[in-house]
This record gives sequence, C-alpha cells and structure tokens, in this order.
Amino acid sequence: LGYPDLAGFVYARARPSHNLKNLLVPKVPHLFAILVKKCEMPWALARQTHRLLLKLGHMTRHYPFPLWSTRERPAAFDGFHDTLLGQGPVFPNLFALHTVDERLISVSIPHSAHSHIVSAFESTPGQSILPLVTGISDGVDGHLVFEPDAENPQCIMRSGGNPAVIGVSYVIVLPRDDFNGVVSLGGNFFEDGVVVIVSGVQFKSMWSAV
Repeated sequence: LGYPDLAGFVYARARPSHNLKNLLVPKVPHLFAILVKKCEMPWALARQTHRLLLKLGHMTRHYPFPLWSTRERPAAFDGFHDTLLGQGPVFPNLFALHTVDERLISVSIPHSAHSHIVSAFESTPGQSILPLVTGISDGVDGHLVFEPDAENPQCIMRSGGNPAVIGVSYVIVLPRDDFNGVVSLGGNFFEDGVVVIVSGVQFKSMWSAV
C-alpha cells in the first residue's frame, strides 16, 4: 500500500445515512474496506472495531463513519488507551439511545436479540456487572464517540439530525447496595457509553422481566 504504518482493513456495511446514489456499487449485500493503521489495530481488536469507525467519522465529520480511506490520515488512536469496556459479544439489532430533552435512557431489545440478553444475565453470577455492547445504531441521529482523556463525552451527529436522540456504544448495569453516600442510583455517561447503577432489588427485577 506504499505506507509502512498501514496494517490492513476493517470491513463494514453502509448505513442508511450514507449516500450511495452516485457510487457504482454491487447489489447488496456488500461491504466497504476501510484502511486501519498499525497503531490502531490492537485497540480496535480489543475494544470493538465499531468504536474505531465512529472515531474516524468524528475526525472526518462524516456520520457515522467514512466509506473511503486516506493513507496519509492521522491515526485515530496513537496507542492502547484504557477504556471501561473491553471486547465482548455485540448483541444483534440491540441499540441504546439517550433522549436529552426527557433525560431518559432507552434500550431497544428486538425479539431476535432476546435469547442473547438472557444468556448475558445467566452468565452474570450474583450481583456483578452486566455489560451490553450495542454497536452502531441505525435508529438514532447521533452517536457518542470514544475520545481518550476527554473530560466530557464526545458526539458525532448526522446532518440535519435530532441532537436530542443519540446512540451509545454500550450500557453497563452495575448493581450496588453499599452506596455509602458516594454514588447514587441512575444512569451517567462514561466515555462513549452509559453506566446505570441500580440496587440489588432492581437488578433482580430486571432479570425477572427479561
């Protein structure tokens, strides 16, 4: 490829917000190959590739990510940055969104993903952490983006989109009964996801509902 810092490709399908009208593309299904640098590959493999794609979209101001590649572009990540959520199964067609105006966090779980959610609960012993990796949502107008060392969550928006409805990369449910006044119940943004702190009783109620 002519550049020693390039490692390979990440393959992704086009999203509804991508405009393909003037492109010669084969009939669906088809994938686009997006160049990845060597310094980005370890992070992407360990921390979900879609989070790298969203970062590229944020860098190029193209929602949710560009379908083209530029060999001389700067690296999205210059090393292995720590993040709350590592690698894990991405639940198919599951997405989470935050409605800013109503201060609500909604998680959409289609029937096709129900068995995956049940498996996640069954693999969570006692009252430990429950991570749900949601991927890129087609039903939102914006998405949180992982930005190392950022004090506030970063977001990329679709042109003309509703800034009140944004997607998140993950939802972590954290049961806690020993608050000691340090933390409170509810959801909070963390990196490009949401951490929801619930009581042990609420966590059991969630399991019963599922």
